[in-house]
Amino acid sequence: MKSYLINEDSISVAVRWKSGDLSGLRGEMISLRFSLQQAEFYAYWLDA
Repeated sequence: MKSYLINEDSISVAVRWKSGDLSGLRGEMISLRFSLQQAEFYAYWLDA
């Protein structure tokens, strides 16, 4: 599943997923991949 691109400098941007609803993944093990271009990675937060 892919997200829409985030093109802003902020610490409180919600990720929007192209597939929409991710509730079917609740309780499943997942992995995340972050791809950056001319950027610095500060932090991330997951909330169910």
